[in-house]
Amino acid sequence: MLTSMQSVASLDQSLFEALSALPSPAAVAPDVAEATRQSLREQIAQLQRALAREHGATPEEHERAAKQIARYEDQLRRWYGMVQQHLSESRRTNLLAGSGGSASASASASASGAPRQRIGGGDEELRSGLRETRQMMQTELQRMHQVTEALDHGSTTIGNTDEAYSAYGQRLQKAGALLSKLKRKTEMDSTFIWYAFLFFVAVCCYIILKRLRILSLTYWAAGEVWSLSVFSSELFVQVLTMLGLAS
Repeated sequence: MLTSMQSVASLDQSLFEALSALPSPAAVAPDVAEATRQSLREQIAQLQRALAREHGATPEEHERAAKQIARYEDQLRRWYGMVQQHLSESRRTNLLAGSGGSASASASASASGAPRQRIGGGDEELRSGLRETRQMMQTELQRMHQVTEALDHGSTTIGNTDEAYSAYGQRLQKAGALLSKLKRKTEMDSTFIWYAFLFFVAVCCYIILKRLRILSLTYWAAGEVWSLSVFSSELFVQVLTMLGLAS
């Protein structure tokens, strides 16, 4: 990203120097003017492509840079228009000079002097506009550089935050595993406590029943019932035997 911005700055510098070094429209040949125009148009196109590849700036900054490039194009059109105007006036002056004699020649000389003055003023205005445009382009490039630094800093901050979140995630996973183990251990401890409580209640009931002789009475009652049942069954057998003998 910094390399792209340096390329934009280099192209802007070379384009500014080329526009500042344009020859006077009154002293340039038509073929030289056309070649210069084509070369500058190619440099402007390269600057536009370099700005299009610059992704570190906001859309508003790209729009302002495009407007500044449009000023370069406008200044180049004005210079080329001055060249064409000068050529037209020169041709007109030559025609008038060839058909009008010495008076016409002096008049054409004075008329050509006035366009030269106008063209000289146009050159000064062109240079002033180029300096203003160059200053604005440098300001925009500095802002793009600041935006690039801010984006790099934000990217670094996001990377550090992502690493911190990853560390927190690992710690949370470990804590979750420990909580699961603790839950299972707590459930096992709760089960053992219930079993121990039930055993304690059973022992207490046994001691209480034994102290109150309830167990002894229960054993005696059970023995009596068993003895009675045995005696009844024997008596019943004897009765059946006696009835069988009586018959």
